[in-house]
Amino acid sequence: RRWYVAPFLVLNLLLVTCGCALPAFQINLRSPPLAGNLIPLDGTFSKSSYSVYGFVAKLPELSEEPNSFKTRFSQFTFVFFVIICINLHVMMMLHVWMCKVSSRKLALVHPVAHFLFVCSSLDVALISMVITLVEMEASDIAWMSPSQQHFVGKVVGTPYPSRHGVRVSISLGAGTWVLFLAALLHNVIGRFALALLERAVSALDKWQDETSRPPSPHPSDGEVGSLAKGFFNQLASDFNGFVGNPKRL
Repeated sequence: RRWYVAPFLVLNLLLVTCGCALPAFQINLRSPPLAGNLIPLDGTFSKSSYSVYGFVAKLPELSEEPNSFKTRFSQFTFVFFVIICINLHVMMMLHVWMCKVSSRKLALVHPVAHFLFVCSSLDVALISMVITLVEMEASDIAWMSPSQQHFVGKVVGTPYPSRHGVRVSISLGAGTWVLFLAALLHNVIGRFALALLERAVSALDKWQDETSRPPSPHPSDGEVGSLAKGFFNQLASDFNGFVGNPKRL
């Protein structure tokens, strides 16, 4: 066993737990500042901050049918592949490294650990999240024509300074960077731990094959060689005796 594997696994587990609890991103809705203090001077009229746990809880509210099967199934899929799989995989590797595991249990842990490592999709979810947020920020969700711009100016009592009715501003929080570090560490230490586990399982299988192999009814190569050597030595001795004393026959 490598002594440094367990500390890195513990660190990986802490990074995942803390990263999911910390704020991951913030969405700000901005509009051009208007006179009369209708909107704050920086133009921001809505701020929403989410952690991964908060975003998971908010997912049904983003759907037109919050309690439908497809909505709840999507929520479960996100939780399973993004949060549960990586935590179960790290905890399983910790159990193997910290506790004495029987050969029967080790043979069961091996395929399950491979399955959980493959299904851990935290890195994929983070990359998809960042790409989606960048696209939201670049989109023009409330572009106004000149007539609409003129109408809004009349309503608020001051000329509307931009054709962009609403702009989306995105800022990534500490949770996103912690989770990126956790995903990177998991890809490194997870693969290394699996390689060591595979080596242990292979050695165990080889040992079990050798101990369970029945004894062969035929003599081994060494035994055959000893018998042949004895036979030829006896034959040579008889021949020398015949040459020295032919009357013995």
